[in-house]
This record gives sequence, structure tokens and C-alpha cells, in this order.
Amino acid sequence: MNLKNNPVIVMGNENGQVVTPNENNPEQGSIWLTQTSHQVDLLTNFINKKTRNAWIKMPAKDLLELGYKVGDKLPGNIVRIESFEPFSKDPEYADRDLKIAGDTNIVCKQSGQAIYSITRYTPDETMKDHTIDHDNGEEIKAAQAAQKAAAATENAVKPNADFSIGG
Repeated sequence: MNLKNNPVIVMGNENGQVVTPNENNPEQGSIWLTQTSHQVDLLTNFINKKTRNAWIKMPAKDLLELGYKVGDKLPGNIVRIESFEPFSKDPEYADRDLKIAGDTNIVCKQSGQAIYSITRYTPDETMKDHTIDHDNGEEIKAAQAAQKAAAATENAVKPNADFSIGG
């Protein structure tokens, strides 16, 4: 549950420019948007600060005509939309929107079906997230436990190969 949404902010790229040309088609471009919100976890009653990013895309010349500057505030929200279908129509890029559980590389699923997740900017301030709950929590917990065990082993103090007590 959202407690408070900050405004959507226009960001600059690494060169400080608002419009970033598409590497494969310089006539197309995008503008990076970001929004921070404070969300209440209804189970723990803890407030989490979340930052979301989205990109608006169109011909670069049209984006330039919009006249946005870094730091401009836009109406609306950045929302999360989830689906059982890939958002990309190109099969080569379909997997980039898979919903992944943290840094486990485990795809979130419901009834064995992969969940796809994207963020999108909407000027409609009433539009809310459309999410799908996953049901493969045990698989995710097992992957997290394995990562934790691997990290503990990696960080354990190990004797140097030259270590000797008897001199």
C-alpha cells in the first residue's frame, strides 16, 4: 500500500542530457524518469522506500520538442505491470522482463508459469500497480539459503598454504 508518492522526475543520462539516442537507431530516443515512493508492508507494518525507473520513448526530435530539463516534475506515477505473457514481441528480448527474485536468478512463477514484470510511466495519477503473486517461495528460499552458505564458506578464514606450526 502506497503511503506517499513523490513526483516523477526527469533524469539526465551520463552526459547530463535529457534525451538519450537509441544506439541501434539514433532517430529514436528515450527519456529516463524516476519516482520514489513510501510503501507500507501490511504484514510487518514497516515502511519501505522504493525507487522506480521508467523510460518514455519516441522519435528523438519529438522528445527534444517536449523541452524537458533535468529535474522537471511530471504528473502521474511509475507503475509496475505484471503478466504471464512477455511484453516484448521479439522472442530475442522476451526474457529481459522476467520477474526475478532478488539476486537469486530464480524466476518468480505462479502455478509453474513465469511472471513478466515491467515499469511504465503514466500521467494518470489514479493508475495503480498490477502485480501477480508468485507461489514458488520454497524454491526461492532454497536458492537464498544456498547463496548464504556459499558466502559463509567463501568468507571463512582459511589457513595460508605456507602456514606451519612446527617450524
